[in-house]
Amino acid sequence: MHERTQDALTYVRKHGRPDLFITFTCNPNWEEITAHLLEEQSPDQRHDLIARVFHLKLKKMMQLFTSGNIFG
Repeated sequence: MHERTQDALTYVRKHGRPDLFITFTCNPNWEEITAHLLEEQSPDQRHDLIARVFHLKLKKMMQLFTSGNIFG
């Protein structure tokens, strides 16, 4: 826990205080997840699939934020 606090302080010293705090959550009922389940499976049995879809969507969102003119 102490290391994460130190990391945050280092970030603030270098880049300044953040202007935005963005959260990103995962919905296990997303089409990308449910389409790849077997008939008898539920999303809570496929943590690997949920994590993969989450990271793909997060990567896409970060690419949109960094390459587009979303924030002006």
